[in-house]
Amino acid sequence: MINLENIALESSFLEYDINEPIKIYTGHFTIEVADDFFEILGEVKIAFLPKARLIFEGAISGNLSKLFEFEKAMKSNNMMINVPGFMKSEVLISGITDGSKGNKVSGILKRSILTSAETKVNRMEFTVVNFVNDLGRRIVHGRFKFSGRTKLKYKDWEIILDKRYDYSNKKIFDRLKNSGGYLITHVGYLKRVDDKLFDTKEVEPLISGLYWLLSFSAGRHVAIPTLEGYHNEEVIWSKYQVPLIDGWTNNITWFPKQKSPSLEHLFPKVIEKQEDPFWNKVLWEVLSWYSQAHSSSIVENKVVSVQVALETLAWVYLIVDRKSNISKSKYKYMNAAEKFREILSRFSIDLSIPKLFIDIKDNYDDGPHLFTVFRNKIVHPTRELDFDNPIDKLHVLYLGVWYLELLTLGILGYEGSYVNRLKVPIIEGVYEFVPWKTRDN
Repeated sequence: MINLENIALESSFLEYDINEPIKIYTGHFTIEVADDFFEILGEVKIAFLPKARLIFEGAISGNLSKLFEFEKAMKSNNMMINVPGFMKSEVLISGITDGSKGNKVSGILKRSILTSAETKVNRMEFTVVNFVNDLGRRIVHGRFKFSGRTKLKYKDWEIILDKRYDYSNKKIFDRLKNSGGYLITHVGYLKRVDDKLFDTKEVEPLISGLYWLLSFSAGRHVAIPTLEGYHNEEVIWSKYQVPLIDGWTNNITWFPKQKSPSLEHLFPKVIEKQEDPFWNKVLWEVLSWYSQAHSSSIVENKVVSVQVALETLAWVYLIVDRKSNISKSKYKYMNAAEKFREILSRFSIDLSIPKLFIDIKDNYDDGPHLFTVFRNKIVHPTRELDFDNPIDKLHVLYLGVWYLELLTLGILGYEGSYVNRLKVPIIEGVYEFVPWKTRDN
């Protein structure tokens, strides 16, 4: 077994550079079309540009007539790739060429590629693409010591997440910032606390919850593209996938990067919440809107996304989960500002207008009123130019995202530190407790 006491995790996948496709198979495989089989000599890999996806490319064995047969067979709606050691996977053909170097074919795998549906392993190793430059527990690699480990636990499970040990000498976060690209930034290790065997399918909720948590912390979709299950130090199960992922951006989010215990505290609460299928659906929707709020789209679009997320959380928490004595009929007659005041107050979130709005704060009752008026003017524009200053628009977005971050953390039961985006200038390392938590309780 690997000694995880303080030694940084390694991975053969760290050899790939920014935006470089990750090869997962090289050699012979077949494309199955109806009753025909076409042998290909090529590669299957995870590509990130121009769009993240699983692809294959290679040369069709045989002469030009074989290529013609393949083109004719392509009219079938069901084409499968059969890679040795893996389960069949449906594919789409994206290109066919013939030339002096052979008859080339390329395509896209519609789903992840697995060695088997499930099997028993004693540990699983995985990689993470595009997480942030966080600090954590002290670990070592050779003579290099650094802060980069997060230890997550949930019931009988333990996950070790390490920032890659060569992040400093390869300047990976600076290069990602400059390129806006894709790169494995962290390596992970999952096992049972008692070291017993487990089914690979058994840990799917843990991987899904980790993906949600890392994405919510980064303010954009990260990815867990490679998972490999071990038994007796041998890889006996693999899964390669390309979930939704965003190019690198260094977003300001709630996540206190210099305090890894924040993730350690929040992880089990995310898993517990996602065990409720309804809340699982809601949290994924909220993540989508939260990511949109950090995207490159115009401010007005992002504000609308934030308002949708806030209204969803208010409805689900106050009415569906019955955390208030407000009737459903009464709630439907409340305006958005009233709904926001109700749920924000439940978590002791300040309703006053932040100091950011020096010039216009006297025109509104409180923060929820200001935010919803701006949103309403987006959907129902008037000739009055209350928010003609671009800085005011940006601050409205900050206010809404601040509400969204705190409500999500509060509903999950988080009681740690966070980055208050309304306290400008934002200085990394300067954090405060969530408003429903004090230093004394």
